[in-house]
Amino acid sequence: PVSENAWVGSFVHRRELKRAVVVSSTAALNAGSLAALCPNGPNGSNDDATERIETSRAARAAYLGLHHDAITGTCPKSVADDFTSWARKGEALARDVTARSAARALRCDVGAERGTETESDDGAARLREP
Repeated sequence: PVSENAWVGSFVHRRELKRAVVVSSTAALNAGSLAALCPNGPNGSNDDATERIETSRAARAAYLGLHHDAITGTCPKSVADDFTSWARKGEALARDVTARSAARALRCDVGAERGTETESDDGAARLREP
């Protein structure tokens, strides 16, 4: 028998939590990368600041699952459920940022295709300068 004080955690415990942390962390990184491609919103709006704040919130929610108790699987079920919930919230936030950033990047590219940019880059997507 294993003593109650012995570490019995394993890297295979809490697989759903670990999956949620990986998915949400990846989504947060992707959101930040895409938001950086076309940083300013139309007509000088404050979309850039909003995207940074929401990307930061998504990353924080996702990265809570990197706590050592979550990684090792030694936390109680209620704590693991909380980590999983935060990871899912982080993923949802990141996907919202990604969708808005992608839409903004596409608007920037459409403007480039209509000739609002002055230099050709041999067909590569062109984004408006800040």
